[in-house]
Amino acid sequence: MTTFIGIDPGAHGAFAINTAGAWQVEDLPRRDDGSFDAAALHAVLAAIPRPLAAALERPLPFVVTNAGSILKLGQSYGALLACLQIVPNMTVRTPSARAWKAGMKLTSEKALSVARAREVLGFRENQRLRHDKAEEVMLAEWCR
Repeated sequence: MTTFIGIDPGAHGAFAINTAGAWQVEDLPRRDDGSFDAAALHAVLAAIPRPLAAALERPLPFVVTNAGSILKLGQSYGALLACLQIVPNMTVRTPSARAWKAGMKLTSEKALSVARAREVLGFRENQRLRHDKAEEVMLAEWCR
C-alpha cells in the first residue's frame, strides 16, 4: 500500500494525502509570519504509513510586477522540496500544473477540478470544497 500526496507551494497552498482511500486535505502549515512551516509538515509526513509518493507542483516562471511574490513562491517550493526529500521511503515528482492537469484531463478551469475532486472524495452536493484543495486532491490522484 502506497500513500499518495499532492502539494501546491502557492501562497494559499494546500496538501492532500490519500492512504488506502482515506483522505486528509489541509492547508499548508504556516508560522505566525505567514511563511511555510516545514517542521510541522514534516511531522505530518513522518506519521504516515510507508512507502510514500508525492507530487509537488513545480511553479513555472512568469512575468509579474511583484518580485516579492515570486521570491516567496520560490522559497516555499524549495522548502517543500527539501521537506519531502528528507522523508524516508519518499518518491518525489515535480510536475508543472500543465503536465499533471493534462494527465488528468483537466484545464485551468477551477470549477472542473472542484467537480472532479468532489467525485473522488464522495462529497455530497452541499459540502464545500475550495478550489485549491480540490486541485491537490487531483494532484494526489495524478501521483497515484
